[in-house]
Amino acid sequence: MVPYSWNKVGNKKTLDQSYTGTKNGLAKEKVSLMLDNVFYQLGKDASRRFTITQIKYFQMWWSRIPQQQKDEAKKIIKNGQVEFAQGGWVSPDEDTTNYEDFILNM
Repeated sequence: MVPYSWNKVGNKKTLDQSYTGTKNGLAKEKVSLMLDNVFYQLGKDASRRFTITQIKYFQMWWSRIPQQQKDEAKKIIKNGQVEFAQGGWVSPDEDTTNYEDFILNM
């Protein structure tokens, strides 16, 4: 089993609300805490893996963490424990049946 992130950008809450965990009456999510915990756990066990699909949230997290945490995250990424899937700011809507909509979403 390979855990992965899938936090819909702008689904029920705004991007910032999802990242910071505000407006929990709409949906309970705090992406920053999730990423903190994922990298902490990966640092404790080199056999663990994680796939990140929402690059926008990773960018927000990365821009706010201290240098020491960035250095640890770089080691984990270099060790192959993190995979960045799709490479888009957000994941495309797989329910889209039209290739043009899929491309625009990316």
